[in-house]
Formats: sequence, structure tokens, C-alpha cells
Amino acid sequence: TEKLAIRILPPEHWAWVMAFSVMAQEAHFEGRFEDEVDLRARAIDRIVQQKGEAHPMLFSHLQTMAVALSGVGRSADGERYALMALKSEGEQNQQDRAMHRSLIGELIYSQGRAQDSLPYFREGLALMEGVDPQDLRWAHLRSRLARSLSVLGQHEEAVSLIEAVLPEFRAKLPETHPQRRVIETLASYAFMRSGEPYRAFANIAPVLERNEDKLLDS
Repeated sequence: TEKLAIRILPPEHWAWVMAFSVMAQEAHFEGRFEDEVDLRARAIDRIVQQKGEAHPMLFSHLQTMAVALSGVGRSADGERYALMALKSEGEQNQQDRAMHRSLIGELIYSQGRAQDSLPYFREGLALMEGVDPQDLRWAHLRSRLARSLSVLGQHEEAVSLIEAVLPEFRAKLPETHPQRRVIETLASYAFMRSGEPYRAFANIAPVLERNEDKLLDS
């Protein structure tokens, strides 16, 4: 792809942004994740050079870069890019802005900074105000907030949030859905940390049974 782009595109052509993005996607699907990060960085640099740091197009590129960096174990760098994206989020709807706070919070949490993650999950929930209460993004944000609170020993609020979101995920997602497995696992950890081991086991046992084949293959 790059050889073709070099032949047909002038060095400063705007289409290089798309070319780098396509090459990054190819690298991702081929498992060349460090190459993916490098190509996404080149696309971002080109947008910043030609359009500035607040151009709306930057938001999705920075967000994708943050996820890519997290995937190669560079959560701190991912956090930096995710925070940069806040400058260009003006045209995003409130749900997308809320979920971006969740991304920042999760990147921070993955670095062992549960306390620092709390404001982002809470801000995400605040941005969801006015959105249909049945929207699963509410439950997603509450579950992530609950995880951080649980790790910090704030068990009462953590368990209260988990108890609110579990029925929603179970009602709306099939048993085999990955996100449902994540939430049920988070719930079991929260119950265990709050001093309810039997409740934790009762919650996780069906999850383990449903996913026995996957566990045996791993």
C-alpha cells in the first residue's frame, strides 16, 4: 500500500492521512501491532501539521491510537493520546464524549491508579444525563466506576452500582456475549472484596460453566 501511495501521491497531499490509516488497519489485522502504532502516529502528525490540534477529524484518530497503544502495553502513552483527544471532541455527541471518559478512566486504571480513574468515570456518567436510561452505556460506565471503587475499598457504593447493572446486562446480552462475561466477572470480584465470598462464587460459577470450553483451550 505504501509503495502505491508513494507513486501516486505528492509528499504533502492530504490523502496521506487516509493512506496511513489504511496501512495501520492492515498492520493490525496482520498482527503487526508496533507497525500499526507507528502508522497511526504518522497519520496524526499529518493532521496536526495541516489542520491543527483541535481539528474534529483528530478525535477518532487519537482515540484509536490510545486503544492501539494500550494493546501493546503502553497505557501511559495511550492515556496521553486520549487526553489530547479532548481538544478535538467538540463535534462529538454526548454519548461518544461519555464513552471517551470511560476510555481515559480505563487507561488510567490499567496503570494501577484507581483513585485517579474515578473522576473520568463520574464525568462520563454526568455526560450521559438525558440519555435513555435503558442505554447500556449507563451500565458500562457504572460497572467501571464500581470496579475502581471496589479496588479502593469503597465497597458499599461499588456493590450498589454492580447490583444495579447486572440485571441490565443479563436482560439485554446473551450469556455468551464477551461484555456480559466481563461484567459478571467484575461483579464477582466486587462481592469477594466486600466480604461476600459465597455470593461471589454463586455469581461466577455459571459463567465458568458456560465458558468451560474456552478455559480448557486457553
